[in-house]
Amino acid sequence: MKKTIFTFILFTILFSGCIEIVEEITINNDQSGKIEYRIETNQIISIFNNFTDLMDITLENQIKSEAKSWAEKIGREKGIKNVKVNTKGDLTNYSFEFDFASADDLNTAIYHLFGYKQNMLSPKYLKVGKHHFKRKNFAPYVKKYFEEEGIELPEEDLMSVVNFKTVVNFPTGVKNFRGDKLQLINNKKTLIQKHPFSGILENEANVSIKTRY
Repeated sequence: MKKTIFTFILFTILFSGCIEIVEEITINNDQSGKIEYRIETNQIISIFNNFTDLMDITLENQIKSEAKSWAEKIGREKGIKNVKVNTKGDLTNYSFEFDFASADDLNTAIYHLFGYKQNMLSPKYLKVGKHHFKRKNFAPYVKKYFEEEGIELPEEDLMSVVNFKTVVNFPTGVKNFRGDKLQLINNKKTLIQKHPFSGILENEANVSIKTRY
């Protein structure tokens, strides 16, 4: 089974309280950028202290192994550099990040990571121009991917306490933007969007973002 960061997200959801899955995108003046995914929680999670009593320790080792494999794979992609994965501590501290030379390099790397073929008509996750940015609404593809890979989702009551937050940092101030549940902060240089993760999984949330800056 192909494993990506969603694997880490799912296991985090299973063994955490109220948390946010954060995707932070930073766009540079030359249209290159950086992406970081991390888990944030405002409470101390004690259940991990008894983690080995709840599940086989080999599963934790498997997650860490998959994380290393994922980092090595995406690190070989053209235009992807400085790949870092943190699997130290409990699952709520897991994170990964990497730099991309261009949006095209990022989009190609994502397709290869998920094992899909890319062609001229393939949707692009990110589009970045000199003064514009667009993030694709990926919600319709998430549930389909989970179903194809046979990844079981947690119970609904657990999913209800998880949010997916996107933070986009721009090199200059944002002039206008379109998208649901967007907030502009930091002297108009940062956009924040937050949706319940359950809404994304059920394709009820539109996570597209379109801006000019």
